[in-house]
Amino acid sequence: MGRIADLASNQTVVNLLQATQSRLYDAQYQVSTEKRSPDYAGISRESQRLLNLENTNERILRYSRNNDVMNMRLEVQHETNNAIEKVIGDFREQLDNFIQGDVTNEAAVDEIQDFAYKSLVNIEAFLDTRIDGQYLYAGSRTDTMPVDFPWTSQADFQTMYDGSTTTYPTTRTAHLEQRLTNADIGAVSFNAAGTISADAAVGTEFANIGIGTKFTIAGANNSANDQTYTVTANTGSVLTVTPVPGATDAADAAFNLNAQSYYYGDDFARTHRLDDDRTMDNDVTAEHPAFEKAIRAMGIILQGQFGTAGGLDQNTARADDAHYLLGIALEEPQDGTPPYGAETIGNMEELGFDMGYNLTLLKDTNERYLKFSGFLEQQIADIENIDLTEAVTRLQDQATALEASYRAFAQIQRMSLSEYL
Repeated sequence: MGRIADLASNQTVVNLLQATQSRLYDAQYQVSTEKRSPDYAGISRESQRLLNLENTNERILRYSRNNDVMNMRLEVQHETNNAIEKVIGDFREQLDNFIQGDVTNEAAVDEIQDFAYKSLVNIEAFLDTRIDGQYLYAGSRTDTMPVDFPWTSQADFQTMYDGSTTTYPTTRTAHLEQRLTNADIGAVSFNAAGTISADAAVGTEFANIGIGTKFTIAGANNSANDQTYTVTANTGSVLTVTPVPGATDAADAAFNLNAQSYYYGDDFARTHRLDDDRTMDNDVTAEHPAFEKAIRAMGIILQGQFGTAGGLDQNTARADDAHYLLGIALEEPQDGTPPYGAETIGNMEELGFDMGYNLTLLKDTNERYLKFSGFLEQQIADIENIDLTEAVTRLQDQATALEASYRAFAQIQRMSLSEYL
């Protein structure tokens, strides 16, 4: 006699066994990982909500990581600013002592000028600080060293700026004059009487060159004009310069002109995005008014050798002028009248406040992000994770059910109609 079970009933039972076994595997996965499912299909009802939570959390963590990088840069910049502030403060203290003593004493002059040179070198090194291959004080030109003084020693500086025929720039405009080439201004005419005139076709291209700007001419038609000049007057199209050109030469277009400045970066502020809605600008560059005024004050003291017409001992008013600049470089306002006209506002004290505010803003933003990320991760866990006790109970139930199903299936397979006859 044949078996009671036929092919159709066998396939139905097998399907039921496979379904039970699948639930057992799912229960085993949940117990071993404490997760509901290895993919989104296993939590289809809440998969969209989970994706939204995960994307939001990832965006927040990305902002947090970027803020950590910016925080590191600002921390380094903050420490560097503090170091520069100390250099400026120490130099002002030394200049105080110099002014209170005999300002015509050779040893005193040598000492303050030596201190000025060393202070300039220190500031240059600090302003050329680089993090992760990027210069901190170069604006958007992060691959360009922002400060590169064109002298290599105190003697070299005093050769370039003898304090008489060639004086150190006394205004911010002249101090930070942008570099020009002959391509910018066209042909010029050298006059041995003491002027350099712009090409008539160009007109007033000299208008932006400030009094005190120092520039070098090289490759002129007449090599006698290849000199370093300082602007003493400017009509916009005609520069009065010292020393005078070596020869009269009209419409010379062969020369190269390099207007000298200590700053090689730019003035573009780098913007950092804190989150979807807020940004923070970091606009502190090596041409910041606090740094510029301090560097200018030190250069004014350093120019000219003792005993010469341009020496500090022969131009003692420079000490008071430089002292004023150092004061407004550290903190403003100062009593008295600015010696070189109105100055651009900006000092180390304000710089410290601004840097502290940005650091606090980054810290507060990231603390808020961490709290929000913790909340989101808990929400994600509530969707993804399984209660372990519940999962173990379910595993045991499925294992028992599967075992019973196999026994029942085996029993059905053995049953025959002969057993009922």
